Amino acid sequence: MVCVFISNISNLPDPLDNPKALDGLPDERKEKIKRIKIAHGRKQSLGAGLLLKHVQTTLGEGLCYNLSHSGEYVICAASNFSVGCDIEKIKEAPLNVAKRYFCENEASFLEKMPEADRNEAFFRLWTIKESYVKMLKKGLAMGLDSFEVNLDEGILIKKNNEDVNCHIKEYNLEGYKISVCAEEEFFADEMDIIEL
Repeated sequence: MVCVFISNISNLPDPLDNPKALDGLPDERKEKIKRIKIAHGRKQSLGAGLLLKHVQTTLGEGLCYNLSHSGEYVICAASNFSVGCDIEKIKEAPLNVAKRYFCENEASFLEKMPEADRNEAFFRLWTIKESYVKMLKKGLAMGLDSFEVNLDEGILIKKNNEDVNCHIKEYNLEGYKISVCAEEEFFADEMDIIEL
């Protein structure tokens, strides 16, 4: 089963002001955090490291994990098989990004949408697309226009007009969009809230 964990990072200290906050994290994560120039970004990376440490301690290290952060939250998806996740804070949608990087049908879908719903729809598409490429471990180098997300009847991902074999679940958090994509089809109904 795909499990999803979420933590609010707003109460975490800036690790540059409080180096003890880094205790117990792998050296690679510590170095990554120290290289981040913005305090909020350091807190997000610290939160991701602490959440992953908690999940690995709870579930074990033999699973596949994926992390994402946005705004005041970090998430971690865990599965026996490949998994990707994305969280995005809803803000004004950069429609120029959709026109440039999304498939033509996706950009057209957004343009036809009532303006009041457009921002949420953009970030819904974005999180689904990003969780898919993260599941494949391709990163954004894969090209977000190399596959299409169809939201008309549930959620379908198509590549070269063929359905892609993956499973997607969306989770609710006010002001955010969260999508998880996995090879396996069973997902936890709710996210586990973890206090860091």
